[in-house]
Amino acid sequence: MTTKRSKAGKAPSAALLSAILPGWGHAYIGQPRAAFGLYMIDLLLVAGVLLVAARGKTGLARLALSPDALLVLMGINIVLLIFRAIVVAGAYSMAPATKNASRAKGAAVLAAALAILIVPHVAFGYVAWNSYDLLRTVFPSEPAGPIAGETTTTTTLFSHPRAPGPELESVCPLFLEKKKTILY
Repeated sequence: MTTKRSKAGKAPSAALLSAILPGWGHAYIGQPRAAFGLYMIDLLLVAGVLLVAARGKTGLARLALSPDALLVLMGINIVLLIFRAIVVAGAYSMAPATKNASRAKGAAVLAAALAILIVPHVAFGYVAWNSYDLLRTVFPSEPAGPIAGETTTTTTLFSHPRAPGPELESVCPLFLEKKKTILY
């Protein structure tokens, strides 16, 4: 059985270990059931990544170049960040209480663990958002102009110098001309 003195410094270490691998901090403080559950979630996440990686280079490129897939990945990134932050805070709070003097140090270590945890998620979000913005800008969802073989209808005013202006368009429909154009 461990003494109270040896348990006093476990909260900051548990937070750091959970920031590295969810569940590791819980195992460190003696919470095997919580650690096992978190390890199973980790295992499912790794299996999901391997499943996506099994699509090959073409499948990964198609996924990386799809704006909708990038939005989904950004959402998953946010959910994963929240999950990991809760796990780190949980490992810290489940650890045995520390002395008042070392509580400030523990809080600083917890803040550092959370900062270390946030950096890769923010970096991924930045890259994913810029990729999404680039894809939407360079490849808009609506075509820029008519496509060959498409029929378009345009309405124009006569180009006579004495023709009335656009404000008379609804009053004098005789000055409007409808054209059908087929592009080849």
